[in-house]
Amino acid sequence: MAAGTETSGGAAGLALGAKRHQLQCCHKRFISACQKGGQWDRAVVLLTIMPESSLQPSVISYHWAVLTCSRAFQWRQSMQLFQDMVNLKVQVPKDTYSLVMLDVEQQGLVSHEIFLLESLGKSSNAGELAETAAVSRLVAEGQIEEAGKLLRDFDHSHWSPASELLAATCSYHSFHKPRTPLHIQDAQGGAYWKELRLLQYVFEHASAGCGLSVCDAMDSFAEASWAATQQWSKIAGRLKAALLESSLRGTAAEVALLEMGTYCGYTSISLAAKFPEARIFTFEVDPMHVVIARNMIALSGLAQQLDVWTGHSRYLLPRLVEQHRHGKLQSFGAVLMDRWGTQYYEDFVVLDSSGLLSYGASIIADQVLWTGASLFLWDATRKTYSTRLVEVAVHDAAIDTDFLAIAVRDVRAIPGGQPNQTLAMNPPGEILRLHAEAEDFRERWIDGEAAGRLSYEQRERFASKMQAQCLKALPLLRCSNFNA
Repeated sequence: MAAGTETSGGAAGLALGAKRHQLQCCHKRFISACQKGGQWDRAVVLLTIMPESSLQPSVISYHWAVLTCSRAFQWRQSMQLFQDMVNLKVQVPKDTYSLVMLDVEQQGLVSHEIFLLESLGKSSNAGELAETAAVSRLVAEGQIEEAGKLLRDFDHSHWSPASELLAATCSYHSFHKPRTPLHIQDAQGGAYWKELRLLQYVFEHASAGCGLSVCDAMDSFAEASWAATQQWSKIAGRLKAALLESSLRGTAAEVALLEMGTYCGYTSISLAAKFPEARIFTFEVDPMHVVIARNMIALSGLAQQLDVWTGHSRYLLPRLVEQHRHGKLQSFGAVLMDRWGTQYYEDFVVLDSSGLLSYGASIIADQVLWTGASLFLWDATRKTYSTRLVEVAVHDAAIDTDFLAIAVRDVRAIPGGQPNQTLAMNPPGEILRLHAEAEDFRERWIDGEAAGRLSYEQRERFASKMQAQCLKALPLLRCSNFNA
């Protein structure tokens, strides 16, 4: 009888567990539907009532709810959801941080931004780096007095050459007091240990106030440390930087330039140093990379010229479009795209049809073959862009070289145009197949559940195969506007 009771109780427990799982899945689907339908208020309500059913909202459910609120410009709700995740000890993913950071930055909520950055907690000194990054952003937006006040509020016992240079920019002289140099400590194997070691090296070896010296120090570290251990460096390098400069010299890029994919700031710092009159906006989706890049930029003495925005181009480009329509932003003379190749197309269609590009503007897309940018190349060559491919050395993949695509706009933009998602011509099946294969790889190994577990051998096999297939498909792209 006891055994039967025990069996009955076990079955009831399993049934209850199955029911809870079913309810949780239903809530996730409802929240996903709210996200797609833009119903932020319903998404928040669904998250709120889940604990009443003894259900723990998942990370994905929270992210979809934050995304829904962000798209509806409900920054207070985004911030509250983030705080709920922290209170419930739910691990906050990078993409969710990025969305909330985007909202508070665009609202100018510096105290919220600092709180979010400090909560990353990737090293014992991440808080001080985050505070320097916040000051750097205020300087970039011309809020020098506010930046000085923020420095006075921080007033740490440590200093970095980046914070010291910002203090001089803000005419804040308290840094003359004796201070201990900031030493960044992060255990090897941490999420950002490579980038934090790079920043420490640049702090110790670069000349403050000199952008080219900062780039030289980054190059030296990448060549000595990352390349020697076959790690992805993601730093453009001297040869690529020289190619970008020569391609943009004498163009409207010397006035206004947009970069998508800041990483640690190498390319934007290099170009700002070469084009001192240019106003440069740069997007970075990873909040910790934003912190590191802003420290690099502050150390270069270029904080007033370079503005780093946190967020994905999918959500930031529409905001630039709105600023441009209201006369708050001029058209760009060049756009640098350094993302996964399959994502170039979605940015291209917005840039091409929104008025953000000036006549003769260049779109320069990095590593277009091994990352499968076939759809972008097809559309650009069929529209009003003279396009050429230039072979360059590669440091962040298991291949020696790949190609930059340089597409120059040949017609003037239509003011106030709306983004047009229509391809210029229907692409051949092979172009679509390459795009789908590269996108599948990205979703699984770069941004998906397997991110961070991609081996050098796996990367090498994919990169070599995709590059070879794209090279073979180049004849499909040939037209009067294309030169490979």
